[in-house]
Amino acid sequence: LQTDESKIPTGPVVASINKVMVPLGSKSSVELPDGTIVTLNAGSRLQYSSAFGSDTREVMLEGEGYFKVTKNAAVPFIVRAKGITVKALGTEFNVKAYPEEKTVQTTLVNGSVSIKRKDAAAGAKELLLKPKQTVTLFESASPATSNETNAVRQSGKNVSEQASGKDRELDATLEDDIKTELYTSWKDARWVIESEPMEDLAMKLQRRYDVRIIIADEALKQYPFNGILTDETLEQVLDIMRSVAPIDYTINKKTVRLMINPSQRKIFEKSMK
Repeated sequence: LQTDESKIPTGPVVASINKVMVPLGSKSSVELPDGTIVTLNAGSRLQYSSAFGSDTREVMLEGEGYFKVTKNAAVPFIVRAKGITVKALGTEFNVKAYPEEKTVQTTLVNGSVSIKRKDAAAGAKELLLKPKQTVTLFESASPATSNETNAVRQSGKNVSEQASGKDRELDATLEDDIKTELYTSWKDARWVIESEPMEDLAMKLQRRYDVRIIIADEALKQYPFNGILTDETLEQVLDIMRSVAPIDYTINKKTVRLMINPSQRKIFEKSMK
């Protein structure tokens, strides 16, 4: 965990910016001046002003953080991450916004939060989350026009609002009645994993253990993994994966290579049918 302060001009007053940086292979928690607890995942950074808590409660997140927000009806708690603004009063929620990923995911455990684009036009409708909901937002690669929309895809149905002439289209996938621990247990002693594609799990393991993981076989990327991890070493985790899926691995310094074990592949695929 690293923290530092830098000076930024704000008119006649100079405020300091507090930065909390968590390296790969680590996790850390920080208590903000209002009592809010933020748990940061590996490779994450949190920034907030020294004026935090007086007239504003605003933080900037890069990476992943779990927020246990102290209630203050007069001053909403705001998280800004990759062009998305998440606003809450007193609640618990998770935000994942790593710069190398194309999405921003918000998961609500309890309370309520609203989500909107940071640059949304005045009066633009906010997306309100209920407990046990998660929403994944991403920017389309194609340019948007004033007639294009923001879509929330829920149970195969689109709920749309006008994009108000913004230069990009923002899509979102909303899921109801989720198991919140699948999105938040990375911070706990028991990390619960369920039907996680190997490609997604590998990215999380890279951050957790500060390694590079190469998936040598394309077919292996979509293999699902289920399990509960505690304080296992990287080698122990890989051995567990090898015991439940037809994979093998090699480790060379900080690079892990995953490949399919042909002798186990047919047995595994037969059990999946």
